[in-house]
Amino acid sequence: MKRMGQSLRIVAGLALLAILILIATYEYQTLKMEELPFETIEQAKTADVTKQWKGTEPRLLIVAHPEDISEAQQYVTDKATVVLSRLDFTKHFAIIAFQGWQGVDRGGPFQIERIVRQGNVISLYAQPINRDPSVEGSDIVVSPYHLVKVRKDGMGAGIFNFKLYFDKTGSEVTSISFLLP
Repeated sequence: MKRMGQSLRIVAGLALLAILILIATYEYQTLKMEELPFETIEQAKTADVTKQWKGTEPRLLIVAHPEDISEAQQYVTDKATVVLSRLDFTKHFAIIAFQGWQGVDRGGPFQIERIVRQGNVISLYAQPINRDPSVEGSDIVVSPYHLVKVRKDGMGAGIFNFKLYFDKTGSEVTSISFLLP
């Protein structure tokens, strides 16, 4: 009898584990992809040398609190800083996507075309735009960025993983985790 009771507990435990795995799998598969509406605040290849992201690698900077503006203002124009200071952070947050220092042949302006949320992952898809053929092959170096404001409709608070993709290669170029209020 004792063995039978232990066997039943083991079977019941395994059945419960199987049910939990099925539920988790279903929830994972049904995470809805949702387009996040956004608007451009500023898009530049940064002519002002004093306000440029100095890194050569792409970077994301999230502005979700008034305190985050001080870091952002190091890289964007005064006009963009004013727009950020007027954002209602209960309804919006901002993202600055930096391409990093690039020679014109490799870099140049780009734009975020889509922002998609799936669960706690927010993916930004960017494409190059308006390359100037007159500077091809030159030694000009640029540090392009795109600053957007994103609506938080129904997102809730939590830690989100932001991922940036350039071109249609599907390769992630940078990512950051950030707590949105």
